[in-house]
Amino acid sequence: MAGKVKAVKGSVRKKGFSVSGKNLKEIWDDLKRNPLKSSDAVGAADTLIDVGAIKDFDVEDDEYAVEKDGHVGVAITPKKGEVTMTTTITLPELKSDKDLSDKAKKEWARFLKELSRHEDEHVAKAFEVAEEIADELSNLRTQGSGKDKKAAQLAAEKAFAEQYKKWYGGSEVQKRVKKAHDDFDGRGNTFKLDTSIE
Repeated sequence: MAGKVKAVKGSVRKKGFSVSGKNLKEIWDDLKRNPLKSSDAVGAADTLIDVGAIKDFDVEDDEYAVEKDGHVGVAITPKKGEVTMTTTITLPELKSDKDLSDKAKKEWARFLKELSRHEDEHVAKAFEVAEEIADELSNLRTQGSGKDKKAAQLAAEKAFAEQYKKWYGGSEVQKRVKKAHDDFDGRGNTFKLDTSIE
């Protein structure tokens, strides 16, 4: 039955990096010298998706899985499982706004609010990937054949493990997450601090 593997929102950690300046242009220049992975980034939502191991299966007889006379065939689907996403959101923190005008303070607040919303949307996009993976696993059905039901189930579990590794092994999951982030950013979801405000 579909839906037995669930996507779960794990911990969300928020951290900041300090920026400073006497006006918005200085702050923006300092912001671009940030410690983030990308030189173009001014904030980050690092999402890690952990596709948990599937150890329990529902087993059903499957005559179509029989490979030769005297064998029995079974098909298996996950009984339960979790796909957990953990997140770290990194945003700039202004060391001091004492030198900024009221208009500049308002513009900084606007920028930070939009940046925070943007990173939250990145998290939502990544969770969509987690939900897709949970659906895929819930619906993954593999077959096996053997001299008895136990042997057939072991063969089906081996086939499941091979498919699991192909879909989710190595960096496959993070590639999907990166694509979701890149697609989102590619839609023009960018914004900038208005450094012309003094």
